[in-house]
Amino acid sequence: PITADAQAVNGRAYKGNFEQLTWLNENILTFSKTFNGAHNVNAIAGFTMQESKADNTSITGQGFPVGSGLKKVSSAALITNGTNQGTSYGIMSFLARINYDYKGKYFISATVRDDGSSRFPKSGRYGVFPSFSAGWTISEEDFFGEGKVLNYLKLRGSYGITGDQEIGNFQNVSFYQPAKYNGTPGLKPRNIADPNLSWQSNKQLNIGLDWELFGGRVTGSIDYFKSNKTNLLNNSNIAGTTGFSTITTNAGEIQNRGWEFTIGSTPVVTENFKWNTNFNISFIKNEVISWPNDGQLVSAYNDIAPTHVIKVGQPMGTFWAVKYLGVDPQTGDALFYDLQTKTAQTASSGLIDSEDAQIAGKAIPDFFGGWNNTLNYKNFDALFAFQYSVGNKVYNLIRATYENLGWSNEGGLSSVYANNWVGVRDRWKKPGDVTDVPRASFINQNYVENSTMFIEDASFLRIRTISLGYTFKPKAASWFDSIRIYGQVQNAFVFTKYIGFDPEVSSTGGGNPQTAGIDYAAYPQPRTFTFGFNFGL
Repeated sequence: PITADAQAVNGRAYKGNFEQLTWLNENILTFSKTFNGAHNVNAIAGFTMQESKADNTSITGQGFPVGSGLKKVSSAALITNGTNQGTSYGIMSFLARINYDYKGKYFISATVRDDGSSRFPKSGRYGVFPSFSAGWTISEEDFFGEGKVLNYLKLRGSYGITGDQEIGNFQNVSFYQPAKYNGTPGLKPRNIADPNLSWQSNKQLNIGLDWELFGGRVTGSIDYFKSNKTNLLNNSNIAGTTGFSTITTNAGEIQNRGWEFTIGSTPVVTENFKWNTNFNISFIKNEVISWPNDGQLVSAYNDIAPTHVIKVGQPMGTFWAVKYLGVDPQTGDALFYDLQTKTAQTASSGLIDSEDAQIAGKAIPDFFGGWNNTLNYKNFDALFAFQYSVGNKVYNLIRATYENLGWSNEGGLSSVYANNWVGVRDRWKKPGDVTDVPRASFINQNYVENSTMFIEDASFLRIRTISLGYTFKPKAASWFDSIRIYGQVQNAFVFTKYIGFDPEVSSTGGGNPQTAGIDYAAYPQPRTFTFGFNFGL
């Protein structure tokens, strides 16, 4: 009853119950045999079925006797809502795989799946997804010889297609759902179904080379990858005269391609000391190949202007914002680029609006990776793990709240919109000041919320893990073999120019790539300290 939304109604209560039952049946036949001591064959064939059913019931009430301590919904003066919903889906699959290798030198593998999902209509219910891979251990060939420097070399490649059915249940059929109008029960259309709805296909190509130097002291790999997500399961915009804004259909294609490099080594090995290190880096280019509504504007939140654009030729997660030109050193006004007049204008000029927005960076980095180091000295051990990302940006939307420079939100002096952070101390104060922070103003909003003023470089280097330990080992026979005590810090520190709490956190949860890279007071990753011990028996 003391929360902000419930205080006015003398308390609000919610009671819910969720039940889910999932069953899975798998049947696998396996064949494995070696012929003539050189040809190794392993094959499987299988059939699987799965079904999941869920039921959700809830009730909400408000208005409880003050001071009574009663909390059950039955004690509420008014029942405000009640729901009872159920859903289900099933999938049936046929699968087969065969692996072959000759003397550990040549490798071939082929796989095929035939999956059927209840989430699609009968015409597109089944999808066939094959894959193929091959490898050649070059270092096993006679011509390779006994290399003293290059000891191991393997070439490998693969191509495969997988399916995606994650659209929710019953999107493949149009039907009615309960409705009420002025207390009268009725029915209304739930959705519009595409009769040609089917599986999304994810096509993946990978070519790699594995190698070892100096008897395994240095190892590494090089990979080129290319993946295309085609027939995307998409919510495409449709005419509002249908009564709906979108329809679930297969439309669009997104491509990812790039390189991955890994290298590991043991630079130092002595009687008492050993150092292992490995480093990896990935370069990735994401591109929208086709889209049902090219140039579609989307927003991370329903109550603000568009924050992203989906456009052919651009990466997914591309920001959409008005271009910020900096602060006028003579007036202290924030200046923005007006696309119509091709001139610099202030936020209060009335000329800057959503029509002036343009492409303004991306949430996907140019490259990223990690660097891990493990050190052992006698009974001491240590781990230092680093993570980095370069070239990605974050739309720091919350800055428009705590960097409002005293604007009152309504043009009056009675109510300041929000408190400000210490960074506004560097604001413009007098003619000639050179700064990126505009002058303070109670009357005029001296910023544009959806502008590059709040889009920041989010490149970072993070000390992901620091761990230190010591292992006790008894000299004589004992009831234990060893005891290791250790201390560990997760997310120890982040080096970044990003003003917000954490450049790696997204307010939208990161689950929707269309609106990635938004920070609207996102809760940062915690710094965690762990102390413990391990018994070895």
